[in-house]
Order: sequence, then structure tokens, then C-alpha cells
Amino acid sequence: HGLCPYAVQRRGASGGGGQPPCATVAALDFAQAFAPLASLPPSRSFFWSVHVGRTVSRATAPPAQTVFADVDCVMRPRHPYDMKSTNFLLDVYGEHLEQEYRVRAEDDDWVLLRKRQRMGG
Repeated sequence: HGLCPYAVQRRGASGGGGQPPCATVAALDFAQAFAPLASLPPSRSFFWSVHVGRTVSRATAPPAQTVFADVDCVMRPRHPYDMKSTNFLLDVYGEHLEQEYRVRAEDDDWVLLRKRQRMGG
């Protein structure tokens, strides 16, 4: 039950509504463990690790279009490993997530966001 990596692979990452399955998954947390645990290829555009003040800061944060370029699904933790990292990502990229992704599934621990399907592409 829930949105464990295996459920994301089988259920949450399936496209539905004519969309292909998610090719990549990124977690809004300190480290990226979802892709390998769900047997999905890692994102090439998203952070491997988000250590605020060390690997990224507001001054060095790349544009959202770059960070989420190949991210089909985003996992938003309800109980992050590192709240500072999650809050940073939501603060910097929250508007982009609201515009470009929709909630696909949620449970007590995670919210799964799926890239919106755009007309003509």
C-alpha cells in the first residue's frame, strides 16, 4: 500500500489518460533514492543531492525549466528526511510545480505529482 517506490513504478508512474508512464522520478528531498528503488532511470536534469548552502543556494539555483527538464513525476514528501532541503525546493520551484504538474496520487507519506500533458505535444 501507499506510494512506496514499487507502487510508483507499477501504479503511480503509469501515465493514465493516454500519457506514457513516467520515465523519471525526482523527490523533493535531500537525496534521490526513488528512481533506483523503482527501477527507473535517474533524471539527468534534477539534483542528485540538495544540501542547502553547500550544493545549492538561492543565488546558484538553476532555472526550473533546467532542473525539471526530464522529470515526469515528482515525489513531494510529507515527512522529509531534510525539511530544509524540501522547503528550499518548494520555495524556489513551487510556482513551476503548480503550473507544470498535477497531483496524481497521495498517501500519508507522499504526494505524487505528474507532468501535465500539453495539447499538441
